[in-house]
Amino acid sequence: MQLYRIAKHPEPDELDFYSSNRLQEPPTPKEVLAPELRDSISMWGTAASALSRARANPRIGEYVAVVTLRPDDLWSVAVHTTPDTPDHYDVWGIPARLAALVSQVLPVRRRAV
Repeated sequence: MQLYRIAKHPEPDELDFYSSNRLQEPPTPKEVLAPELRDSISMWGTAASALSRARANPRIGEYVAVVTLRPDDLWSVAVHTTPDTPDHYDVWGIPARLAALVSQVLPVRRRAV
């Protein structure tokens, strides 16, 4: 299984896999309704979805990390589809472990205005 994480660094490290709770960011409206989401991170099911989201919101990152999860990795990672957001996943895991599973990094190329 491959998932795609928007990252700020060209060589993603564990900081790129910190949850909003760990970063001490204020909760989103969804996190207020479902507090367990505070400890998850957002990932996407396709590169196209992650790249589109990153282009639409440049502050969240300039890169997309391709995270390859093999069956043996799923003991340490929980993946849940997000019902109201197509192609979006909520993922729980140890940030350093998720960073170690990055198999490729894609640059987000901004479209010229």
